[in-house]
Amino acid sequence: MSRISATAAAASREPQGRQPLWEEMVKFDGKPFTITDIFDQTYVSRHTIRSYLKSLVLAKYVERIEPDADAVREEAAIKFKIIVDPVPHHAPRLNRNGEPVTQGSGVENMWRTMRMLTQFSPRDLAAHATTDIVNVTETTAKSYCSTLLPELRPEPADDPANQAGLRSEHEASLSGREQDMSGPVDIVHAAWGTDAPDWVLALAHACAQRSQNKVAEDIGRSASLVSNVLRRKYPGNMAAIEELVRGVFMETVIACPVLGELPTDQCQTWRKRATRLQGHNTFRVQMYRACRRCPHFNVEDQE
Repeated sequence: MSRISATAAAASREPQGRQPLWEEMVKFDGKPFTITDIFDQTYVSRHTIRSYLKSLVLAKYVERIEPDADAVREEAAIKFKIIVDPVPHHAPRLNRNGEPVTQGSGVENMWRTMRMLTQFSPRDLAAHATTDIVNVTETTAKSYCSTLLPELRPEPADDPANQAGLRSEHEASLSGREQDMSGPVDIVHAAWGTDAPDWVLALAHACAQRSQNKVAEDIGRSASLVSNVLRRKYPGNMAAIEELVRGVFMETVIACPVLGELPTDQCQTWRKRATRLQGHNTFRVQMYRACRRCPHFNVEDQE
């Protein structure tokens, strides 16, 4: 099969995500396949394919079959096989450690619960929105209700009785929020108001689910920096932090002409490396040239 360049593939083929990769794997119907097999059909970079397969292996969706001792080319000899049963139609959403990606699922669950229950308390909302893989705390439900309350409350002339009922439903939520602003999500609402960017809220939810120190470690920054971002006091390049958060916690990707689908935090890492040329490595030279031509690259932002 003749190959086209990575640049041409990125420009001419359909947007590549994990779904096309998964669909090609499923086509083997439980039989072993190699990275090259998937690459030849999708033209997604081998780096991206290898990274996703690693997550699938850790999550027990796929089994890695080690090459024979006398294999000539190790990469071509390594095989993989789907072992999960039943096989899901949608590509599993996993992070690099093979854990299910639940960021944003809590908000979706709460909104669906609101539509089903019609009237509810924050405790009801948290209980019904929590699943086996998504944990919604009462504090998070209170914060979410407080954010939506202006939109949920009807005008006085429309239905005074309904307005009073809804206000009583959320009275505990409002009072609790005033008394306890220590939660990361509450801190964001206090500092940013109702205009908090989605990535700042994602950062806050990540801190609430894990810890501020672990989240800081995930994005390669200090805990004090994370705290300042949540409190809207960070004086540095906020756009750079946004890229890290979107790449690590929100699975935001861009189309890289060399590596294919690339998380924004990894894109930022390569752009920083492209501030100076390292001629001893052929791949680094290729990435240097690609990054310097990329519209996402800005020398001043990388310094």
